[in-house]
Amino acid sequence: MEHSSSTSSATKELASLAMISGMDPDQLLELEGVESGSEPFVAENLKESEKPVEAVQESLSQEWMNEGDDGWGEEMEVNESDGESHCSDGGDLKRKRRKGVEEGPKIRVYVVVQVQRAHVIIAPVGKANESWPQFVMLRDDLPSAAAGDRRLQFGDVMELVEFEWRDGFAKLRNLSDDGNEKFWINNGQITAQATAVTVNIINLKIPSPSVGVILEVNYGVGSHVKSITVISPLLRLRQRIYPHQFLGEFNELSAVLGAVVLLDTVKLTRPAQWRIGLGYILPRSSTFFIGDERFAHQPVVAVGICLSPIQHQFPFRSDHGIELIKQGEEVMAAGVAACADRQEGELARFTVFVTPSAIEPKRESAILDVKCHWEWKEELVDMCKIWKQDQPIHMHLAGKIGAKPCGHGYVMSVKREELQFSYALSAQIFVLFQEAKNYNAWDDWNLIMGGKVQIKLKPLQSMNIFKDRINFFTDHQPTMMASETSPRGRILSIMLARSDQTNEPGISWDELAKRPELSRLVAGQKDTARLMLDNVPRICKMQAPPGTGKTDVATRIMLSILKENDEARALFIAPMNVAVVRAVQQMAENMEEVRWRERMLALFAGTGKAKYREEIAHIGSHLLASAVSAPQLLDTLDEEKKKVVARYVKACQDTPKMANEGKVVEILMAKEKRRLVFCTLSLAEQLGGLFSDFDYVFLDEAGQASTVQVLSMLSKFPGMKKLLITGDEHQLGVNLREVPEAVRDKCGLDTVLENLRVAEAVDKTVLSVNFRSHPVITECVEAAAYAPHGMQLIPGRSADQMNMLSGLTGIRLPSPGIPLILINQDSPMQPDPTSFSQSNAGQTMTVMALLEQLKSRFPGTIRVVCLYAGQAAEIGLMVAERINEDGEEGWGEIMITTSDGTQGHESDLVLVVTTSAGGGVHSDAFWNHPRRVNVALNRPRHGLIVIGDLIHLWRAEGVWKRFFEKAIKSTTVVGANYANLMFHRHAHHLNGKLVGADGLPVKALEFYDAIFKNPFPSNPSNSQGFRPNFGGSVVRGAGGPFRRARAQRGFARGMSGRGPLCWNCNGVGHVLSDCPTRRGGKGQNQTSRQRGGR
Repeated sequence: MEHSSSTSSATKELASLAMISGMDPDQLLELEGVESGSEPFVAENLKESEKPVEAVQESLSQEWMNEGDDGWGEEMEVNESDGESHCSDGGDLKRKRRKGVEEGPKIRVYVVVQVQRAHVIIAPVGKANESWPQFVMLRDDLPSAAAGDRRLQFGDVMELVEFEWRDGFAKLRNLSDDGNEKFWINNGQITAQATAVTVNIINLKIPSPSVGVILEVNYGVGSHVKSITVISPLLRLRQRIYPHQFLGEFNELSAVLGAVVLLDTVKLTRPAQWRIGLGYILPRSSTFFIGDERFAHQPVVAVGICLSPIQHQFPFRSDHGIELIKQGEEVMAAGVAACADRQEGELARFTVFVTPSAIEPKRESAILDVKCHWEWKEELVDMCKIWKQDQPIHMHLAGKIGAKPCGHGYVMSVKREELQFSYALSAQIFVLFQEAKNYNAWDDWNLIMGGKVQIKLKPLQSMNIFKDRINFFTDHQPTMMASETSPRGRILSIMLARSDQTNEPGISWDELAKRPELSRLVAGQKDTARLMLDNVPRICKMQAPPGTGKTDVATRIMLSILKENDEARALFIAPMNVAVVRAVQQMAENMEEVRWRERMLALFAGTGKAKYREEIAHIGSHLLASAVSAPQLLDTLDEEKKKVVARYVKACQDTPKMANEGKVVEILMAKEKRRLVFCTLSLAEQLGGLFSDFDYVFLDEAGQASTVQVLSMLSKFPGMKKLLITGDEHQLGVNLREVPEAVRDKCGLDTVLENLRVAEAVDKTVLSVNFRSHPVITECVEAAAYAPHGMQLIPGRSADQMNMLSGLTGIRLPSPGIPLILINQDSPMQPDPTSFSQSNAGQTMTVMALLEQLKSRFPGTIRVVCLYAGQAAEIGLMVAERINEDGEEGWGEIMITTSDGTQGHESDLVLVVTTSAGGGVHSDAFWNHPRRVNVALNRPRHGLIVIGDLIHLWRAEGVWKRFFEKAIKSTTVVGANYANLMFHRHAHHLNGKLVGADGLPVKALEFYDAIFKNPFPSNPSNSQGFRPNFGGSVVRGAGGPFRRARAQRGFARGMSGRGPLCWNCNGVGHVLSDCPTRRGGKGQNQTSRQRGGR
């Protein structure tokens, strides 16, 4: 067979080359057979599986070996005599050419670019030649295509000797081209122009195993698996695998979303440059492409899938073997690769070509207004996930071949619109001129600034952090570092559950109590201090619900360490900018308390400095810009570094989003030894090398830090001796909505607290005293979110200390002295027209009515927390309108956020807007997620108002029902009209309950009737429950004055059966036009008190 002769020829040539070079021929042959630089460890375990791995020796023809990497961009061909020597039967030249086309070279080199059911598609390696087809079908049963005991696969190379054109397929076109020719690809399958008759196999790739994860399972007719989409740390992008690529015992039943599998992969070395598609590969020289392919240099692609020899388990436990841990590292790398693939795909998808509608140019900067149109709402929503405020962008001149970026900037604002037949995203963008190497970018800039020119706007995100993490885990660096005998090795071994031994604290509380900075610690806070202040390397995990003083404890321990040890260095890290600000402020207070000083340095990302400008301004003296502006530092810098610092300081003042910390931090740390640094988690991971000498690391809000990110970050701290991780397992964790569903679980992409919870060698402490909230609020939050897990949340403040709302002059609370207001309102919710969120106009108007009453009376901070983003947007727009009408006084200080965006924040008074109303009962609904609800409910210090369809929330069971069960023992549920009574001069308390101007109780009777008489109409067997004593009889139909705002028509009434309400005198039973106090007493004579005989 021709293949055998080629193999023999290539072997002889390699042997000759080895002799000339003075190398061992066997060694050279062995090196030539290796396709990847490093194989995953699972290759060592293949003997344990039953999957046979047959190594197919690569063979190289003389022509193949004579071509170097640089030659593969050129057309490869041989002369006619050479071609005849490689053809088994000589062939018929007429079969190789289409009528009317001049005959070309007799033999050409092709490569497999797609594997289909009964054949493969091959494409030329070099440049296009009209005499030869771009895509050729090569049947599996073609004798000259035999590849031993396997099919041909991606990257296999051959000489095409004979082919036949397919009628009607000689010419193909790209999807974007006009014409009558057939498309080159149809439903993911490449269209062949010709059929191969004779080939000579030149090079067969040897597959290497790689751990992968199934991202999607696609079903076809009859619910059979049509294809599987997989990812591996080695792949350039996710790849589609078809049933004919299933290997060994892998079958349709093995195709499970998120399953860990073993992929056969090959590295494409020649040609070196490729376009990689979802189910195909193309040499970069190919004239056919869709446009969403990824460019890659010598990429790795999957050619088959089989079962993994090791059952994946995560989180790690002490009884897991090293093989399972190492495979887990590769699974984490695959999870990161899936995130990188998705992010890169979305960035390319939403690179847009637009013509700015308005331009405000300066010499080297401008503000652009652009608008993008989409046919489907899904596209608009997906674009908004990328195109959001502060998103960095690059600007190119469109339509110019080889154009380089001439500007960079960020998205200032985004607005979504619903049009008659489409959707639109309008964005305002700030751009700065950007120079380009060996390119005149200034001409492009001036052309764009002239207007009416189409531009290309590309959203930016560095992919380097993904690549670094992938390499970190595929190289098994965590397990290698965990084997070290250093303190860092001990800490990483604990993280990976390689140790199951904990050590008792080496210092007693009696010794620590003498330190003034620690004297105020209580209960679990003391335990944490003992663990962190001895000399034993360890991880201490502090479970800390909101308000329990975790930031105060961490900063006091840091302060004590620095005071006692002049050589110690402490690094405080948090995922959120606001948590870093809070820690700096807390440390400053603690230093002031003990009259001790240490310079602090606070580092933030550029977007953080802009977004939290007001909060960060409070710690301005500790910012990097202040530190590098000190004269004593500037005097020590050379001119180049002074320019770097000057540019950074100017950017912080003018365009903080564009300020880059990296180089400037390096300049500062090289000149000064900073012992106390605060920074965000992302910066700590990127700049970790600058903190290699820090021995004490404190990670706050760890619930929002993933295992892969924490492990990657900790590897940058070789001097680390202690690690304190604080967080709350019962609040929101890592935002997984942008993570592919298949890798959200068991891939290390969720909170690191999940890993630490089961790691036996982690020292664990619990804080349970809440110093933030009013005691009634604390007790309700405990019942809702913590008691089900066997945890306590003990009030640490008295009611008298937290009386900003309850002690407010003139306020009429539903229950006296209880700053907890529950408003039942079942007004319907509406879908947001430009997203998949929801809003509730009735609840919006109730919020506005409450804010109108409170904004000028309540002395503290007010925050509106919405479970739905659409609700937050609606309320935000209304508040903005009031600011435009009335000015910022009162309205400007009100904060409107979503529950997901408010973690880490707190306010004196919080209004929680639930939006959801009526409909089915869903215990696992978005608005009933226990962590999301917990975050919303535990933000307030002095007062909490909950607005929603409380009956609906109660019947959903879970966190809301537990909260209300506890809350209604202390307060009374009221209706939507309560805002009109909150400061009403005639409302008063009678027997501990609020009554209206008519002396009737202000109570949402429909709520009490529903939950006690018929709590579960669809399930009567569950209707029994506790029934608290409300103190006094409940009269059906009794209600306080009901003053319905004009904008609130259609609202659910807070009370029922009392007739209309007068807007003039608040009397019940008549309307304003009939009021006896108007028009000289000519209105209706019967007042509300006369009506009903009262």
